[in-house]
Amino acid sequence: MINKDSSIPLYIQIKDVWKEQIERNLLKPGDQIPTENELCKLYDVSRITVKQAINSLVNDGYLVRSRGKGTYVKPPKLEQNLAGVTSFTEDMIRRGLKPGATLLNTEVETAEPDIAARLQLGDGARVIKVQRLRLADGQPMAIETIWLPYHLCPTLLQEDLTTSIYQILKNQYKIVFNRAVQYLEASKAEKREAKLLQIEPGDSVLEMERQSYMKDNVPVEFTQSVYRGDKYKFRVELSGQ
Repeated sequence: MINKDSSIPLYIQIKDVWKEQIERNLLKPGDQIPTENELCKLYDVSRITVKQAINSLVNDGYLVRSRGKGTYVKPPKLEQNLAGVTSFTEDMIRRGLKPGATLLNTEVETAEPDIAARLQLGDGARVIKVQRLRLADGQPMAIETIWLPYHLCPTLLQEDLTTSIYQILKNQYKIVFNRAVQYLEASKAEKREAKLLQIEPGDSVLEMERQSYMKDNVPVEFTQSVYRGDKYKFRVELSGQ
């Protein structure tokens, strides 16, 4: 409980109580906490004090509000390490989650000038374009659009593209990525993106561009992805001199 004689502000004491329960896993992701009125009665404090405590827990990523429904323990964000060339599928399996994908579009097309330049292809070269909704335990996580040189994997569209494309490229075409360059940018979800990701238009998303190379420094993949900002975070480990 809380100590009204303490020099620590009441809202911080209330916050610490709920923070400890979440960190000790006494409250699990998706669990609903009591209403503001119930918390006021429980701790015999004002509504303003309760609001301060909840707002602080929301801002720190412990709780999430659902309009018209209540306040819930927020699931932890999935983390991807940017230090290595790994696939979405590998990341999900490593976290004990079931990876998946819903195909949104697949086609062979003439490369647009910017795509041709990124993949070092000549005018009129063909590319394979695959757009997928990436899933973790059935929940939408990202919208992913991949372009690959057609001549390197001409029968790719005959494969099961709801699985790992990286594994297909490795197993069927002996294509192994040696390095990749990635760019990240914060953005807001557009209407179509929000619908696919099951979020609201204008919600925060992470836009990523990734260009991957084989060991001979030949570009083999260009990908644009839109990740849910509330579900995903990226990690970079830096070393000293």
